[in-house]
Amino acid sequence: MERSPLSTARARDSLRIAVLSAKDPLDRRATSGTPFYMCRALSALGHEMIPLGPIRPVAEQWRRVRNKVTALATGKCWPYEHSAALAHAYARQFTQRLREVGAVDAIFAPFASTELSALDVQVPVIYTGDATIPLLQEYHPGFSRFTTSYATEARAVERRALARASVISYPSHWASASAIEDCGASAARICIAPFGPNLDHVPSASDVQRAKSRASLSVLFVGTTWNEKGGPIAVRAVEMLRAEGVAASLTVCGVTPPDRDRRPWMTVIPRLDKNMPQQQAQLVSLMLDARVVLVPTRNDCYGVVFAEAAACGTPSIATDTGGVSAAVIEGVTGHLLPPDAPAEAYANLIAPLFDDAARYASLSASARAHHETVQNWEQWATTISARISAACCPVDNR
Repeated sequence: MERSPLSTARARDSLRIAVLSAKDPLDRRATSGTPFYMCRALSALGHEMIPLGPIRPVAEQWRRVRNKVTALATGKCWPYEHSAALAHAYARQFTQRLREVGAVDAIFAPFASTELSALDVQVPVIYTGDATIPLLQEYHPGFSRFTTSYATEARAVERRALARASVISYPSHWASASAIEDCGASAARICIAPFGPNLDHVPSASDVQRAKSRASLSVLFVGTTWNEKGGPIAVRAVEMLRAEGVAASLTVCGVTPPDRDRRPWMTVIPRLDKNMPQQQAQLVSLMLDARVVLVPTRNDCYGVVFAEAAACGTPSIATDTGGVSAAVIEGVTGHLLPPDAPAEAYANLIAPLFDDAARYASLSASARAHHETVQNWEQWATTISARISAACCPVDNR
């Protein structure tokens, strides 16, 4: 894979920032590529971004085995990602890496609560995530099977990480409220900054306008898990549209639906690798060509796919759950329905966007405008950079 270098140029107001992550922040596959685009945006402002990872301590490897054994024996999970012992193992290796890279002005820790939890540093730390452990335990199936002791330990690891952070950034009020109420984070340190689209090349306004001038009949579903992202609901909604005379088709991207949910009017693209320029361009093309992006997700902490849809001027139809309302702004970038809404409700919401050209054009234009003014990585980086600079220079608040 071609590794895009992060800038090493030092602008007058630039900072030397170490990127704390056990994963490789130069890899677009790590955490859906979000840390990569965060670092790229901060680098574009002149900051020198210095990756400290990837690392993989021995403690991580044997805990991965332990989790598998525990799951087989008890049906419960003891994941390696949020243990105190692993936090200390990370701290030892990252302390050495910091010595090797020399003095830094700040540390940026994207989705790195365990990496940060036991690290002892004297420079400001900026942590960012999209949810908290307490939220996920009550919300996401993958976190509901924690053993009681591990759940307690995971919460303590995260609480210590947030206590060490000078700035704590989330894309939604849903996550930030939990950080304050469930994790004891200081409200003064919280910063809400929406994530942008994880795309190398965002289509131009003229490209969006040209694509949206065509009367598309395509509904686009994007997700890597079929049931969790509401795939069966999406199929049924399009089925109902067709029964009402709308010749809609469904394109499924990122997952292969089970046979029971396959239909003749469905196109399936099992996987697109956004590390590959041609495949990322194909995803952009699908979004530009789609009338709407429909993801009736059952649980989501944000949903970068909705930011990508807005960048393409494509309205999103999704579920008002988790942090999705920060990514899909009701009436601006699309529409939201409650978690218990049936497929019929989605079909009724989408139908006018096929029938009323003026209504669709207005929603498409407002989605693109929201991307240009709010939901982009440049705006995110500007917000975060100001908070980093203030933490580094509290006296003159440069």
